[in-house]
Amino acid sequence: MRESCYADYLESIYEYKEDRAQQEAFIEKLKDGFAMQIMDVANCKLIDYHSFKDMLHGEWHFKDAYEYFTNLVSEYADED
Repeated sequence: MRESCYADYLESIYEYKEDRAQQEAFIEKLKDGFAMQIMDVANCKLIDYHSFKDMLHGEWHFKDAYEYFTNLVSEYADED
């Protein structure tokens, strides 16, 4: 991921394994929404891109930052 205020963010989401079950589990995870999560962030559907990158600049991982902002947005929506 790139953003002008930060160095590029790179996170390995999958490492090739010869174990077919592990490969299939990752493909299912991708089908079950991980690809959509990436698109939500890229299209700023969850929060602005810069704020998301702020979280990744520290010790956060993509999944953790996504869940944090999902919960935050959900709490905000519940208040309305």
